[in-house]
Amino acid sequence: MRAISLLCVLAISVSCVLGGPKITSITEETIVSEGDSVDFNCTVKDHGTRSLEWKKTNIDKRDDSEVLLALRDTLNFADPRYTVKIIPEKDGVVIYHFNIKGIEASDMGHYVCSINLSQKDKITSSVNLYVKHSPIILETKTLKTHVVTEGYKLEALCQADGYPKPTISWKRENNAIMPGGGQVFNGNTLKIKETHRLDRGNYFCIADNKIGQPVQRIVRIDVEFAPTISIPRPKVAQAKGYSTDLECNVQGYPAVSVTWHKDGEQLQSGGNYEISNTANSHETTNSVLTISSISGSDYGDYFCNATNKLGQIEARLNLFEPVVPIPTRY
Repeated sequence: MRAISLLCVLAISVSCVLGGPKITSITEETIVSEGDSVDFNCTVKDHGTRSLEWKKTNIDKRDDSEVLLALRDTLNFADPRYTVKIIPEKDGVVIYHFNIKGIEASDMGHYVCSINLSQKDKITSSVNLYVKHSPIILETKTLKTHVVTEGYKLEALCQADGYPKPTISWKRENNAIMPGGGQVFNGNTLKIKETHRLDRGNYFCIADNKIGQPVQRIVRIDVEFAPTISIPRPKVAQAKGYSTDLECNVQGYPAVSVTWHKDGEQLQSGGNYEISNTANSHETTNSVLTISSISGSDYGDYFCNATNKLGQIEARLNLFEPVVPIPTRY
């Protein structure tokens, strides 16, 4: 067991008169590893018939985290790892002893030895116990998914517990370049000043304190953006009686709805029209309108329309009659 000794501050909630009960010393601040044992010794003088107790709170000493461990020489709850006893010395001095075996990370805290003077008044002294343990990423404080609109800033927080306090770093999946450049971002909060659709993907929050192995958590970042359209062939030529394809490539997130229109009417698959939409990736869709056995009424302008919650866009394609038929691509 390794211990680092620091000055222990005696906290007394009421003034002690000469000859009254007092706590003269307590075990100094202690750092241990998981699996170790620890002994807390609180030296009490002239407590008489007043009761003694051990309590524990979190390191930050929040009142709502207080747990009564022992009253006099009786444990408040059964835990085979705990032992409490009062060891008489001489001249009215006793050692109020509390032992924990098989230390766990959850044992880390602020331990308080008290002499109960009345229901409200106590004489107290305390000691901090630190338990070295590998990092644990805090699920409740680290969101698994962040959704942001393109162009807006993003702050993704990752928090971890552990002792010593873990450092946090961020990486992208497949070691892709981070939004701010480089392959690593150091800090609890990943900040992207102005998000771009290329920032979308899986990020790894990595916590490390050199105790055991680093731990990591996948954090998904989705960047929403309005649809965009690219047209490989804006003008398509084909003779009557032949078939042809009109093609429209759409990007957008969330998912984009693609429709085809001609002369103000929405086209549906059926007759000499067939529409196929193929998702090439999570945000890219290839839409193809196949026209078979072209007739004179099929010539003219066609519109590919793409819509999601962030906007709508359309692009025009023109089908015209050539002098000679164009071979159909399959």
